[in-house]
Amino acid sequence: MDDICKLLRSTGYSSQPGAKRPPNYPESYFQRVPINESFISMVIGRLRSDDIYNQVISIYMGITVNLADAWEPYKAAKTALNNTLDLSNVKEQASRYASVSEKVHAQVQQFLKQGYLREEMVLDNIPRLLNCLRDCNVAIRWLMLHTADIACDPNNKRLRQIKDQILTDSRYNPKILFQLLLDTAQFEFILKELASALDLPLLRINQANSPDLLSVSQYYSGELVSYVRKVLQIIPESMFTSLLKIIKLQTHDIIEVPTRLDKDKLRDYAQLGPRYEVAKLTHAISIFTEGILMMKTTLVGIIKVDPKQLLEDGIRKELVKRVAFALHRGLIFNPRAKIQDWQSMYQSTHIPIPKFTPVDESVTFIGRLCREILRITDPKMTCHIDQLNTWYDMKTHQEVTSSRLFSEIQTTLGTFGLNGLDRLLCFMIVKELQVGQMQILRQQIANELNYSCRFDSKHLAAALENLNKALLADIEAHYQDPSLPYPKEDNTLLYEITAYLEAAGIHNPLNKIYITTKRLPYFPVVNFLFLIAQLPKLQYNKNLGMVCRKPTDPVDWPPLVLGLLTLLKQFHSRYTEQFLALIGQFIRSTVEQCTSQKIPEMPADVVGALLFLEDYVRYTKLPRRYCQYSKLSPLLTIQILDVDPVKNHLEDNSGSTAIARAAAAKMKFNPFVTSGQSKNCKRHFNAPSHIQRKIMPSSLSKELRQKYNVRSMPIRKDDEVQVVQGHYKGQQIGKVVQVYRKKHVIYIERVQQEKANGTMVHVGIHPSKVVITRLKLDKDHKKILERKPKSHQVGKEKGKYKERNDRKDAGVK
Repeated sequence: MDDICKLLRSTGYSSQPGAKRPPNYPESYFQRVPINESFISMVIGRLRSDDIYNQVISIYMGITVNLADAWEPYKAAKTALNNTLDLSNVKEQASRYASVSEKVHAQVQQFLKQGYLREEMVLDNIPRLLNCLRDCNVAIRWLMLHTADIACDPNNKRLRQIKDQILTDSRYNPKILFQLLLDTAQFEFILKELASALDLPLLRINQANSPDLLSVSQYYSGELVSYVRKVLQIIPESMFTSLLKIIKLQTHDIIEVPTRLDKDKLRDYAQLGPRYEVAKLTHAISIFTEGILMMKTTLVGIIKVDPKQLLEDGIRKELVKRVAFALHRGLIFNPRAKIQDWQSMYQSTHIPIPKFTPVDESVTFIGRLCREILRITDPKMTCHIDQLNTWYDMKTHQEVTSSRLFSEIQTTLGTFGLNGLDRLLCFMIVKELQVGQMQILRQQIANELNYSCRFDSKHLAAALENLNKALLADIEAHYQDPSLPYPKEDNTLLYEITAYLEAAGIHNPLNKIYITTKRLPYFPVVNFLFLIAQLPKLQYNKNLGMVCRKPTDPVDWPPLVLGLLTLLKQFHSRYTEQFLALIGQFIRSTVEQCTSQKIPEMPADVVGALLFLEDYVRYTKLPRRYCQYSKLSPLLTIQILDVDPVKNHLEDNSGSTAIARAAAAKMKFNPFVTSGQSKNCKRHFNAPSHIQRKIMPSSLSKELRQKYNVRSMPIRKDDEVQVVQGHYKGQQIGKVVQVYRKKHVIYIERVQQEKANGTMVHVGIHPSKVVITRLKLDKDHKKILERKPKSHQVGKEKGKYKERNDRKDAGVK
């Protein structure tokens, strides 16, 4: 430590111009630490072999020393330098290097002409080319060192006189010297070639005849190609910068020309300046691309480089960089849940997705988007209605989001973005505990992907479905008859078709196996106890026909069912059968206890367990035989919402229980009634004309209601109506000119708009947005008006007894 402090102690020396040298410097500095004599001999030998006419030398990059100033304290060195510093000698050297620089500059410019340095010419004139290159380097080095400002002390009159003499005799011009430097560097680069960079690393390997020559050459060639890509990336960057200027001009500066334009206003819309700038930028982009495309395919080391592929990769890299930056800057939320890192299979080393400084725990914008969706659909704060595919806030009861969210994501990010979100949820299901919530989101994503695939590429969807069915049929046939063929392990067909099916939404997320599991003892019992512990936190609402959470317990029903379903799916199917059997034993024992103790109400836990079984079978699409394993097939046929088996048992005098009667009975189903949204939507829009007439009524005005005692009527042609809702609200009364039942709209006489070509067309108005002010009383309308008041009168008299009827029933006259 003492030696280090002694060496690094300040000497008082300053490199600023005009600063005085400290006494005994640098001798006192070199005396601090002993220096090896052999090293001193090497330094002196290097000085002896250097150019003897250089009084200004460069020790290291940026460190320049003028020997006339540095050797001032040493008599012998100063005497040896006097000959070099003689004005006549300085003039001779300056004139010589001036003439040399002019001569070699002309030669270098001749060599750099296109087509001059051919292979035959270079091989025949190697000494001449190397001598020219050496003269260029020596002349540039001497002129740059002896004309630099830092090489001369402005307070030293003799040194200032020598510098002025050199500037005058060498006809020093900074621009010409700099151009000579650039031309020499280009000439040296062309002469050496990039491939020569492989000679040194491969020299010893090649001499030893090592078998690793090919692999090492491949590595260093790849490094050279990466360097070339990095250098040429400036071209795509310049192209996108010009494109950004074009977009800015077309968006903000250039006014859109209308389809119809007066001749007098043509000059106003010409905007010659901005349009010339757009043409100039477009021409610059074409020059960039043309320059690369004119290059021929060449070898860099042992790797073949295609200029077209380089340009394409560079454009894709710049595009990925700008898109990722825009999404990183735009999709920023305030998430809470932790999301793990993920890798994209579409990345490459040449076109990487850039990494930005994380603003939260998510690494990419897809992670932030997924985190935000999980936050707004948190089961602790929202309630999911499975029939509506909608989440509602538990406090305000307002809609938070619905399946339309995934349609917007698909429109914004496309199919690849939505598929990436689905894959991220897959990885998160393995790590996170919110399995049920994520499975609901995966179902919504799969529905949206399947819908968009069927709409945008119906042939692809049909081909994938048929191929999937064919593969499943072949695999099933193989298990029935092992002699039939089955895909081998090295066959990638199943893996590739799975990726296509998931991208097209043709899969069921609930049937996916996420992890490999081992056999766990008592696993069904643990899940059964967990379910029984959660049932008291839920209650069945007869008015809504669904299971709802209690206000104090944040447990949502659909995530609970789907979470347990997914968890059991990861294990053997025997665990599922045991789990259902335990639920059946619980229900059966509870019901028997209620009947023996004559409890008049069905326990809420039994109702919840029955509904869990019903939803479990519905989600998994399992056959009813799985419920028979739990011996609950009679119980599942009971209408637990309307039939109280214990109460009916108490009121039954014949000794037979209501449960047995309900078990023997069969539930009645109307095949034409369904709660499916898509089926009802299809039935509504594809209804025949006589049904659409009934579902397209319009309200009557206040005067017509009082006159006919009717609230609404099917609208007909020639009825007079008034628009009371929408854009045309409050306009004057008009006559219905057409009832377009196929589109569920009507055309009104005075409600029209102008098209782009100037023609006037009618605007479709839904019948619910108008009121009828005057009816066209044809025979159909008269029959309806006669029939409706009679039905109202019958409804009013139903179940009512007047005093006159009571006397008749009692026999009083």
